[in-house]
Amino acid sequence: MKYAIIENNKVKNIAVSESPLADNWIEAQSAKIGDDYDPETGTFTTPKVILTPEQQIAAIKAEYASKSVEPVEVNGITWTGGDGSAAAINGAIMLAQAAGETDVTLWDVDNINHPGISFADAQNIAAQIALAYRSVMYERNEKIKAINDAQTTEVIDTITAGESV
Repeated sequence: MKYAIIENNKVKNIAVSESPLADNWIEAQSAKIGDDYDPETGTFTTPKVILTPEQQIAAIKAEYASKSVEPVEVNGITWTGGDGSAAAINGAIMLAQAAGETDVTLWDVDNINHPGISFADAQNIAAQIALAYRSVMYERNEKIKAINDAQTTEVIDTITAGESV
């Protein structure tokens, strides 16, 4: 059987034995080192990890770095997301116009060519990608602002990377 070795209501170690070898050995199949133990209910809980404001902000930036480049669907085609993609499309439009062309070829998220896209349609694609990027960045920045404005760690702890403020 698996036993949690308890000290000051904390799991200090895990042991496997036929039977408990001390009074502080509590049968626990799912307990982990560091878990809290409630002797009144006999339950184990994993304590919440408290992050500093700087760690919270770093976690939010890391999550939103990937969210900011998620693919964007426009007119049934999935395009690479992010401000770099929108800028690249605008650059392709400018180069095509400078070359005297009347339309542009763009590549979707799977690198499939889409020739003959009008400049207006290409600008719309770039705009939709930019709007998606901006939306994600506004959400990210609101969370960072909320952390910076928070007066207590309790308030900071309620702000997480995966939820809207």
